[in-house]
Amino acid sequence: MLYADGKVIAPLYKAAPGTTKVDKETGEIREVRYESDAALHFQGDGESAWGVKFVITAVRTNDVNGRIILDARHCPEKGGEAKYAMNALRDLAPRLPGAQGVIYDTALRGVHHAEIMRNLGWLSINRVQAQEVMTNNGKPVKRVEKAMHIEDKAIDGKTVRLSREQERSARQS
Repeated sequence: MLYADGKVIAPLYKAAPGTTKVDKETGEIREVRYESDAALHFQGDGESAWGVKFVITAVRTNDVNGRIILDARHCPEKGGEAKYAMNALRDLAPRLPGAQGVIYDTALRGVHHAEIMRNLGWLSINRVQAQEVMTNNGKPVKRVEKAMHIEDKAIDGKTVRLSREQERSARQS
């Protein structure tokens, strides 16, 4: 199984492009060093991160917490994580004949999962994107899961419509 995710790396220089500084001794106005590829990125949980975005694909080893990084790609476009992740998976697939699937987060959508399963022949394992994430001052406080019709079931002579949430709670009781 491959493990992949987007990661925002903190830049060496935190200044934004165009930031200037006045030299107190000479009075010279000069531009402050900045990371030209750094940008403000928003994660799936609503948190923001300033830095340079990469998609990193790895596999686990038999060692405790062991990993081998197979691919690391720069994501220069905001919101383009899935595009670069899919490019990495397409490039890796012919080189990994024993791979069974990829574990990713909610950046991948249905069209990506379909391609992974149909064209690469891999399992695509991920958490489903939330229907809604409620925030308080920009911090996530509650996640509302998507509900979907599973089946109609006869219980004690009555037909009951089951959703994923109802099915989970029925199994737990």
